[in-house]
Amino acid sequence: MVKINKNNEPSGLKAYKKEMQLQGKKITYEDENAFTKYLTYQNQQNENAFLELRKALLKEQKFICCYCGQWIENVVNENGVPQMKTEHFYPKKAKIAKYGVLAEEWSNKQLDYENVLAACKGNENSLMGKHCDTQKDNTPLRYLMNPATSAYRPIFRYLVKPNTKEVVIKPLKNIGNVVAVEAEMKEVLNLNENSLKAKRFSAWRISIEKELGNEAAWNKKQVNTLYLEYVAYQKRDRLLPFHGFLVDYLAHWLSKY
Repeated sequence: MVKINKNNEPSGLKAYKKEMQLQGKKITYEDENAFTKYLTYQNQQNENAFLELRKALLKEQKFICCYCGQWIENVVNENGVPQMKTEHFYPKKAKIAKYGVLAEEWSNKQLDYENVLAACKGNENSLMGKHCDTQKDNTPLRYLMNPATSAYRPIFRYLVKPNTKEVVIKPLKNIGNVVAVEAEMKEVLNLNENSLKAKRFSAWRISIEKELGNEAAWNKKQVNTLYLEYVAYQKRDRLLPFHGFLVDYLAHWLSKY
């Protein structure tokens, strides 16, 4: 997960919420259809406001999934088929009765722009294991922090396993309730799903091993140069697939010297 710097909310979303307020309608979890109604709303340019929202989310996240970090090519493909999901960090359909006091804190977040993120399809129509929003569905995350908040900090470490050609995610040891974080990482988001582990390894092999060679022969100067190059990607329009993993892996290696 990479920290997301939110831009101003799209004009269509802002106008829709203002219109609801003028009509005296409070958008809460009692009105589960609030977001559904927004799907067909038109912005001031007479464009679909939901499409405007999804484009804005993907642009500010630099085309990577808010959870796993894999690359999302576009909002839709050439045939108009969605290539991303619009994720609510605090789920829009969670029942207050089920989650008690905690859910009361979400009551005004159904159309809160900070709460809305861009996620990958998460093997939605595949026989492979589900992950990210597809796995999460309406389950709340209580210990993993929303990457779009100003307080977000990296919480994962990465183990590269060349023999099995995979990269496994583990929670950092200094983040508080490690057991709870790992449980959400595995059970709610399934970030160690097999295809994700293989894709992270491919990213490591192409973007790090190919550039630096065998890790046993690395030197600090070479690693730092590549690290700074990937950090600079944060100023570009698009990040590398699994950008957070690549930067964190090199930073961890450098921290030992």
